[in-house]
Amino acid sequence: MEALSKWVGKIPADVVRDMAVIAPMLSRLGYDPHANPPNYGRPDPKVLDNTRRDTEQQERKSWTSSHISASAFQRSHDHSLHHQ
Repeated sequence: MEALSKWVGKIPADVVRDMAVIAPMLSRLGYDPHANPPNYGRPDPKVLDNTRRDTEQQERKSWTSSHISASAFQRSHDHSLHHQ
C-alpha cells in the first residue's frame, strides 16, 4: 500500500498539473488525475492481509538481524577479553 503513494511530492508541479493529459488512463480507471495524493479507495481484504504479513515478516527479519549482530559482537568481545 505504501508504494502506491511513495511518489507523492517527488513529481514536478507542472507534471502533476498536466496529469490528466499526460496519463489519461487514470480517468479511464476511475481515478481523479488531479488528486494528489490520489485516493485509491479501500484495499481488498486480501491486500490488507498480505500487507500485514509482509510487515510482520520484515519486523521478524529486522529483529533477527539485530540480535544476530549483537550476539556476534558479544562473542567477539568475549573472545578478545579471554585472549588478553
